[in-house]
Amino acid sequence: MSNEKDSVYIFLKKDLVPKYGQCNKYAIDSTGSIWIRADISEPRKAYVFAHELYHLNDKSKHWLWREIKATIAGVVWPLWGLVCVLWDFVAVKERRDFLVDRIRKKY
Repeated sequence: MSNEKDSVYIFLKKDLVPKYGQCNKYAIDSTGSIWIRADISEPRKAYVFAHELYHLNDKSKHWLWREIKATIAGVVWPLWGLVCVLWDFVAVKERRDFLVDRIRKKY
């Protein structure tokens, strides 16, 4: 990880929905953390971990460029995890709504 103090936490679905994971850069005591939902499959967790880990080190300012780079970085983990995550944007309404809302608000 980017810092020896960085941590990974597994959260209940209700705590992160509609996100699968979240990167918190240096939120507490100069440490970064990655939050991942407990209810997603192992391939999804592997992909989300790689994606969020990239965010810990990313210095880009524009949200879309950050997401593109983190998505590419996540592909080094099982490609099946990426396929599952992309499929969920089609099959899972809360994920679709999250993406649409994020594009509209540009965050």
